[in-house]
Amino acid sequence: MTALLEVHDVAKTFGEFTALAGVSMSVEEGQAVGLVGPNGSGKTTLINVLSGVYKPTRGTVRLRGRDVTGLASHRLCALGVNRTFQVPRPLAGLTVAENIALVKAGRRAGATADLDVLDFVGLTHVAARRVSALTSGEQKLLDLARALAARPDVLFVDELGAGLSPSELDHVAALLRALRDRGVSLVVVEHLMGFLEQVVDHVVVLNAGAPIFEGSLRAAVADPHVIEVFLGVRA
Repeated sequence: MTALLEVHDVAKTFGEFTALAGVSMSVEEGQAVGLVGPNGSGKTTLINVLSGVYKPTRGTVRLRGRDVTGLASHRLCALGVNRTFQVPRPLAGLTVAENIALVKAGRRAGATADLDVLDFVGLTHVAARRVSALTSGEQKLLDLARALAARPDVLFVDELGAGLSPSELDHVAALLRALRDRGVSLVVVEHLMGFLEQVVDHVVVLNAGAPIFEGSLRAAVADPHVIEVFLGVRA
């Protein structure tokens, strides 16, 4: 496998507050990487930088060897990078199918093979329903479907499992595994270790905006520094 996404020494400050203190990581083609850490560790800020919501204060981001540092979200999407959100952001006044159609109308040509995204996530039966009538779990699935409709090669998944029932979590985990098997590279932000265990092997652990561990999930949960950060006790 080759590195599809390379992040080198990325930092982000807001005034005097340092949200990211120098993060380096890489994501290979078809790899699922977990991004974990306590609340306030910088996980979502990093996703916002890598998806074009924020420009980094310093550092570089490369996609397929091309420098894409600081590119806006729409330009990154055209290059094959997309994301989901902690709180879904569909167009609530439109139907499920209309939300997907709008994304497809503006997506890039070629790239990964086309996918019937509503059938894939299991929302075909509500395609004609207005988004405002969906359950919270269905809205999360729609957010995933909307992201996939743009045919990404790299997908950032920001706490998609939050608030879902155990059966919904299993369903989403199976979807992410299927995407990984199709060759989509994933960066998954999540607090639920059982969920991550179903999807990723490799993790990057952040604390106070800086990486403190990178390796397998199994090794991470046994690492004394990681245990101290999460539990506040020395292992």
